[in-house]
Amino acid sequence: MPLTLRSCTCTCRTTGWLENIEANVQEGYALVRGCLEAHRDEIDVADLDLAAFVLVTIVEALTHAAVLHRPDILADDKARQFVDDVTRLVVRYLRPR
Repeated sequence: MPLTLRSCTCTCRTTGWLENIEANVQEGYALVRGCLEAHRDEIDVADLDLAAFVLVTIVEALTHAAVLHRPDILADDKARQFVDDVTRLVVRYLRPR
């Protein structure tokens, strides 16, 4: 079978790898949601499940994009700036005022 998205997906399913990834993603959502719940009185979001999804997705997407397209921003002082910028994005989402 040639290497395609379909063949990769089939391989992931037969080896259980995809389920492990999905379990880790779900665990990440649960951990973030728990943190949001613990700080409920400090944040301004109506739906904690949606907020957890948005936050995990944003951080994951930015991290993947940096690794794939801008590895230069993951070194030295640029890495600190990247983390600060992502943190600012998250905080402003949670506390827009």
